[in-house]
Amino acid sequence: MYSESLAGAGKKQDFLEASPYWDQSGVPVNTYKNKTPLKGSVISTKRIVGAAATGETCDIIIDHGGKMPYWEGQSYGVIPPGENPKKPGKPNTVRLYSIASSRYGDDMTGTTTSLCVRRATYWCPELKADDPAKKGICSNYLCDASAGDEVKLTGPSGKVPRRPTQPPPPPRSPLLLTPLRRSQVMLIPEDKPDTDLIMVATGTFISSFWILAANSWMQTPAGVEFREGVFHVVSWSEAIFNPSFPYRFMHMALASFLTGGFVVAGVSAWYLLRGREVEANRKALSMCLWLLLFIAPAQAVVGDFHGLNTLEHQPTKVAAMEGNWETSRNVPLLLFAIPDQENQTNHFEIGIPSLASLILTHEWDGEVPGLNEVAVEEQPPVAIVFWSFRIMVGIGVLMILFALAGLFLRAGGRLYKTRWYLQGMRFMSIAPFFAVLTGWFVTEVGRAPWLVYGMMTQAESVTPSLTGGMALFTLIGYIVVYALVFSAGVYYLMRVLYVGLEDADDEEHASDRPARPLSAAHVPFEIESGSHGVHQAKPANEGGH
Repeated sequence: MYSESLAGAGKKQDFLEASPYWDQSGVPVNTYKNKTPLKGSVISTKRIVGAAATGETCDIIIDHGGKMPYWEGQSYGVIPPGENPKKPGKPNTVRLYSIASSRYGDDMTGTTTSLCVRRATYWCPELKADDPAKKGICSNYLCDASAGDEVKLTGPSGKVPRRPTQPPPPPRSPLLLTPLRRSQVMLIPEDKPDTDLIMVATGTFISSFWILAANSWMQTPAGVEFREGVFHVVSWSEAIFNPSFPYRFMHMALASFLTGGFVVAGVSAWYLLRGREVEANRKALSMCLWLLLFIAPAQAVVGDFHGLNTLEHQPTKVAAMEGNWETSRNVPLLLFAIPDQENQTNHFEIGIPSLASLILTHEWDGEVPGLNEVAVEEQPPVAIVFWSFRIMVGIGVLMILFALAGLFLRAGGRLYKTRWYLQGMRFMSIAPFFAVLTGWFVTEVGRAPWLVYGMMTQAESVTPSLTGGMALFTLIGYIVVYALVFSAGVYYLMRVLYVGLEDADDEEHASDRPARPLSAAHVPFEIESGSHGVHQAKPANEGGH
């Protein structure tokens, strides 16, 4: 049928068809390079916008003789004649233009291609005319080209993703010659899309490294001198790898894994309770629980080392965490208390004898510093630090218990059938966020009143020219922006969770034709309207499979 459709139009070109015809592995890429371009010839140049239209756009048909095959969505490079104005003696640099014709060209033989080019000009308000010195070199060259003019071509550029795909339905008519859907020729810069994930993960890791290095330095400053109100770095290695950085970085890294693991596990548990995508979510839940079984106890061990480091370098913070006012031995671990900072005491204490000494010093009668070792004005807000620490530790213990319970249920073959556990994992999906937030409360509030611990107070760091109005305006701006971004993110996340992991059908989605932010996601941002005018979103594969 292919040969018949081209009968009388020209000779068949073998490169036009893949075998099978949806196979993308044979896409030509960079057949001709900048140093060895293909010399094609202009067949015709035609203006394709009306006389009254703003600007000028032309359709240029170029004959490449079948030597430079391409696929839909790729680009040709064009090297305009003349010297590079920025590099005298060198040729002009290549300009890329998206190909406007199918791989079969304009005469259906695969020997031509079409470029739609807008003439680039610059209107000079002083001259009240186009400035010829600032006009686009290549666009004007192509728009002014005549039939028979030589054109130097490079490419074709752009790679088609290597991914499993199903053959699209054959064209209704042989004359349509559309063997590929648009989604299957979407160009990406890399052969392996997973590279993007690696780059994002690496960038996030680097970002967390420097954020925690800076914050740790504010907690345990090192490698600097404070002269005349200015910090001078004397050792970058000591400043970056300050005494608390290794413990703080490891503690936060494990917290990130715990947060991600419990979120995925909680969502999977919710799906299993609803009977949706059962097989996929069993695997997801199982993998997360194995991860949590090791990460959760490891976090407790790292937290212990972090606590010992904090006791050494920030004893006042530790005293606030424990609600300990007097330096003493055999200090109990307070499970409940109401700190009274004004009177420097606690009310309604409930504790376990000597346990705080054991945890902090690894000795039953170990000495724990008290808040009275420093002046009242150098004490942090004790109540906030005290209760934030207990919430963080309590959630951490709960994480360990859930991980161990998962192992117990797995051994009995009841992991995916125990409703109370699956319900519990749903609620545990938000627990790590509270643990992280309260952990940062302990870290930052516990540092008060110091900006740089022991070297600069928060009051000393305030910019003299900063007014209350300026600070309030900035704060309101941050609150508004982050409220909008966070709300939109949470809304869309909820939509993703409701719709599910898999598409509801095998039809092409609008996401296959990216045109704006979020269009590459299979879940629409807008809530679709139901048959009766009720706004709803249909979850995929409800009931399982």
